[in-house]
Amino acid sequence: MDSGFDINANYFTDLGIDFKQLLYFVVVAEHMNFSKAAAVLYVTQPLLSQRIAALEKALGCQLLIRGHRGIQLTPAGEVLMEKAREIITLTNDLTSAVRRAASTSHPEGELNIAIEQMLPDSLLTSAVLSYKQDFPRVVFNLFSQPERKVLQQVETDMLDIGILPMSSKRLGPDIVERVVGKDILCFVAAERLLKESSLQEFVWLANRFPTIALEGNNYCTEHILRIYAQLGIAHDFHFCLSLRDLFMQLECGMGVTLLPSRHLPHLAQRGMASCELSCIPAADVPIAAYWREDAQNTLIPSFAASLTDLLSQRPEYME
Repeated sequence: MDSGFDINANYFTDLGIDFKQLLYFVVVAEHMNFSKAAAVLYVTQPLLSQRIAALEKALGCQLLIRGHRGIQLTPAGEVLMEKAREIITLTNDLTSAVRRAASTSHPEGELNIAIEQMLPDSLLTSAVLSYKQDFPRVVFNLFSQPERKVLQQVETDMLDIGILPMSSKRLGPDIVERVVGKDILCFVAAERLLKESSLQEFVWLANRFPTIALEGNNYCTEHILRIYAQLGIAHDFHFCLSLRDLFMQLECGMGVTLLPSRHLPHLAQRGMASCELSCIPAADVPIAAYWREDAQNTLIPSFAASLTDLLSQRPEYME
């Protein structure tokens, strides 16, 4: 049967378009604001602007009108918005259908997964719910643990998968590392300590108050040190044993900290002010999944692929 397609043609790449560009365009068009779209997508605003400009160049037409009051879609942009949404929906449907068809080869199984305690719970729970739609008989055991414990249990095969910020620790050659997304660190402190939520004000505060950090959370401490070196802040750390203790000390105005951006909606309700550090490369925190290359659990690669797909197609799960 003739499909109507030239099997030798690569339509997207011939035009210089990829799936991620369409996704970026849809998010920008939905928010009508580059800054908000960049935050949702966990990319920098300049990078997002470059990707949209490249898309316009590839299609040979203007898609967005940029003005002081925001952005508007051109007629061509409105058409692309409609068609791009259809492509994204069809891609999601295709992925789900193929996995359902493949589920007969792995109808049952169990996955033990831990997420580093500073990362968004929604990253893991959303991935599990999505995966169980295609593999409903898979049983999950989920944990939230410190970075060191997650890596140790992956290396000793006590966990199937560990999800945590990309580790600077040298891991064994039998450990697989796959980047699945990223988060952005933000300054956070009690609102009453600040005149305004500006970077300059937070730098002033960090030079006068201790920086509250989570004990054993090496990746965050390493990022804070790099950021402080760039901003000229003399660090004075005070370590807490739990995230709950850290939040209480922040609320009492005992210091300042840097946290992944997903905590901001929760902390705003507790009288916290924040400042996103999207202008500082060291504030970008890549998130990775880790597992043993010689693991016998055949569900591991498919779950890792599902997690990566979910975050590339629906980056709001990182909020």
